[in-house]
Amino acid sequence: MTRRVAIIGNCQAQMLEAMFTVFASDVQVARLTPNFQMDDADRDPVFATLAEADIIFAQRVAGAFHLPWLTPTSLKRAFGNKVWIWPNIYFDGYTPGVHYIYLNDWGKLSSPLDDYHLQDVVDAYHAGATAADATHRLIAAESGATDSFAASLDELRQRERETDLTISDWLATAVGQRRCFYTPNHPYNGTLAEMARRLAAAASIAFNAAHAAEAFTKRLDRIYIPSSPAVVRRHALQFDRILLFRGVEVTVVAPRNVTLGAPRCYDPITLVEQFYRIYDVALKVEAAS
Repeated sequence: MTRRVAIIGNCQAQMLEAMFTVFASDVQVARLTPNFQMDDADRDPVFATLAEADIIFAQRVAGAFHLPWLTPTSLKRAFGNKVWIWPNIYFDGYTPGVHYIYLNDWGKLSSPLDDYHLQDVVDAYHAGATAADATHRLIAAESGATDSFAASLDELRQRERETDLTISDWLATAVGQRRCFYTPNHPYNGTLAEMARRLAAAASIAFNAAHAAEAFTKRLDRIYIPSSPAVVRRHALQFDRILLFRGVEVTVVAPRNVTLGAPRCYDPITLVEQFYRIYDVALKVEAAS
């Protein structure tokens, strides 16, 4: 008997939808908009889709999420035991200090790494360091007292207290053996396939995780932020020995406007120069406003 499956969450959920469509047996997968693109007007049609589903895989969102009807408590109350809560698979252990910047009148500040900024570069800029000095700091930085792997995994375990399925136990071993994330919130297909395998097992769905990991052509790889050299040294990683970033062209930098273009690879100094180009406008405008 074919069962109807609904998977709700962020871009990771969209990838799982596609994986279940291709590599699972005897399921019909509903298509849902990513939760960060939803608003209150979506509640009724989304709930109608969830009501028709036999199985709901819902990505955990925090209780303060802007749509309270998508929290684990609300979904469990509405749809009972057909709901399986899974975690937002987030790991910044490779790249501690990667973050977003929000500015008044700008919103989220774009960068040569799309939405991502590097704390070492931001700190160097505010300290008045040159782009060359900032690049040196980025390459030569010490790892510090905190183990970024342990800290990030511990944060994930805390979030998993509100989920039915976990993945932190698998990541604890995997992240040191091979690269598992392109950016902190964009996992490799192998990582997503493992999450899908666990969801499928919980709901007794036949799923080919090996094929999903190896043969699936879609990837969340538009941006690639290599592991911090300090992290590579600390954990003796056998990958990311060459510091090469995959990002996008910065075509226009003007007050309250950063326009991005085609994909581009950056070496460290060229990347930092583009960050500085943006900060020379954006951060100075923000400071003056």
